[in-house]
Amino acid sequence: MLNRLLPVLTLLLLSLYSFGQIVGPPEPCTDGSENTCQCETAPVQCTIEDLDGFTFSMTEYLHAGDGPDPMCSGTQGNNTTSHNPTWFAFLAWCEDLTLEVHADNCTDNPDVGNQNSNNNFGCNGADDFGIQVGVYEDCSLDPNSAIACDTDVGGCEDDYTRTVVISGMTIGSTYYFLVDGCCGSACDVEITVIGSCGLGDIGPWEQEIQGNCVVCPDDLTQTYEIDAHPGAVNYYWYIDDAEEGTATQPALIETFTFAGPGEYEICIDVDNKPCIQQDEDPEPLCKTVTVLDNSADAGDISATTSPSCPDETINYSITGFTDDPLFEQWIILTDDTGMIIEASEGTSGSYTEDECITYTVYSYNFYSDSIMIDPVVGGNVNDFEECMSCFCDFTSLDITWEDTEAPTFDAPP
Repeated sequence: MLNRLLPVLTLLLLSLYSFGQIVGPPEPCTDGSENTCQCETAPVQCTIEDLDGFTFSMTEYLHAGDGPDPMCSGTQGNNTTSHNPTWFAFLAWCEDLTLEVHADNCTDNPDVGNQNSNNNFGCNGADDFGIQVGVYEDCSLDPNSAIACDTDVGGCEDDYTRTVVISGMTIGSTYYFLVDGCCGSACDVEITVIGSCGLGDIGPWEQEIQGNCVVCPDDLTQTYEIDAHPGAVNYYWYIDDAEEGTATQPALIETFTFAGPGEYEICIDVDNKPCIQQDEDPEPLCKTVTVLDNSADAGDISATTSPSCPDETINYSITGFTDDPLFEQWIILTDDTGMIIEASEGTSGSYTEDECITYTVYSYNFYSDSIMIDPVVGGNVNDFEECMSCFCDFTSLDITWEDTEAPTFDAPP
């Protein structure tokens, strides 16, 4: 049994390592081999509270290129540069947070003396103590990526507490926390987290997938999208349980090409690795999409006999329309303003008029679920005559009652 479990355990450990997630306390940077020596490889804490009360001892190992120069923008960055940085990464589950970092038992780094790029820092190689700390939104090492700093050289003292007040973090985003020695000083460090920023989760969906739920048979390529979801970092699209999409994240928009008529289910799932996996809440957000077999077609209208004389009946009928259970077929009669005189579901009708006039017969063919207004007597055909895509179709024919008989006289003039 143990032999069978070892490969599984090995894969699990490798997966945790590949994501940079820590199991237990992070290992501080001491000689360059630890993943805390560089921002890009810093182990991700699933909550910053994992570092509350964390202590470690720095070393004088110099690797200035792994930190920003200057360390921050503005006055906090004046005369500052990295020397022996240690990096941590954490997921933010709060917007505002305060970190206190206390350093004591600091030693001077004799290998540093006026070596920084600014060339005016004043590192003497003797009596240079203390730490500098900052929090960054990415690993660009750009001083402008700092969101909070306490790096002022006036705080470079032994037995001193640095304080960074962070505000405006984005829930679920990753931030990078740097502890560096002033002029390469090495200290004993203790981190204190002030405020509640415990392990969060990705909340329930409060939106729907945007895009067509009914698709025309000649328009099979469709785009769907969602808004960014709080706490989510990666987005994964599926069609009928098969993953589809790009590796570019965040993938808020995806284009699908449906195979043909039928019913499909498209879904999107999210994670925030390494702390929240796809199989955790929330459940995937899904949308059912129907690709129609047919497009609306109103067919052809014929009338017998038009023109006719007043008091005579004109019959009309429709042929060649889309005859599908998902579509409705109506026949509508209107006056010259578009007001509906008669409306009924069907393919034929007739009307008798006692005066000379012209009316219009409409054939109206539409997908049943796409129409919000049903034709009713007294309504106006112009309210819904414009059709969208394949979902409805109109065709029309004028019919006329006119007096075609020559006049007769009881007595000649």
